[in-house]
Amino acid sequence: MGGARVRTCLEVWGDEGRRARMLAMLRSAMTNGRAGARLREFVTVALFGRARTGRP
Repeated sequence: MGGARVRTCLEVWGDEGRRARMLAMLRSAMTNGRAGARLREFVTVALFGRARTGRP
């Protein structure tokens, strides 16, 4: 399962459009509590959830 998580993260990071959105979320999460909560939700659902189910 760990390998799937890494692959999913690298896939997101490798896509220029998704990387730009991820960077914007990371920057916002550093200074805004609500943005931080949304980032945690994204990581939990979109990244770890997909890795757990094996979906791209």
